[in-house]
Amino acid sequence: MIFSLPPRILDLFSVLEPSELVTSLTEIVSVFPILFLIIGILYCYFGREIFDIFNFLIGGLFGLGLSLSMSTGSGLTLFLFAIISFLIGGAIGFFAPYLLVGIIGFFLGLGLLAGISPVLSLILGVTVAIIALILFRFFLPALTALIGGLLVGSVVFNLTGFVELSIIIVLFLFITGTIFQYLEYDTSVRRKMGNY
Repeated sequence: MIFSLPPRILDLFSVLEPSELVTSLTEIVSVFPILFLIIGILYCYFGREIFDIFNFLIGGLFGLGLSLSMSTGSGLTLFLFAIISFLIGGAIGFFAPYLLVGIIGFFLGLGLLAGISPVLSLILGVTVAIIALILFRFFLPALTALIGGLLVGSVVFNLTGFVELSIIIVLFLFITGTIFQYLEYDTSVRRKMGNY
């Protein structure tokens, strides 16, 4: 067999029920604490830049794990199936957040004028979807800083067992990461404006 993962890792990726998935993700964090500390800190301070890359990788790894746990082939067939599954999972992971925000915005706008005019509600739905996507990109630094802080906080909690320390670390990383990303974004925008 060209490519194989330990059976325990495959078990973690093949769980599809939400409560078991959360438990599995907690197990993954506890197995690779240094990795998740690094990912959490990167997300806190550089989340806007790495958001799409990480989503692709996470989706790809999920697709890879799912395909390997379901596959019965071997050799080149398994390898090709794994590559294709990684790429499909990566594409889903890349587009899913934007699609979700766009759909929520569309239905919110659609619902505002649903009983008045179908054409106007459709136009408003598309408009609100576009605004939601723009706002999503604007709030992305705060969102990624929160996600990174939560990752680091969960690792600290798993290692120490202190809830208070974990909460303080999450809040500190959320605040400093958000400020850093917005200041960095503002600086890069000013640099681009100066070049024109």
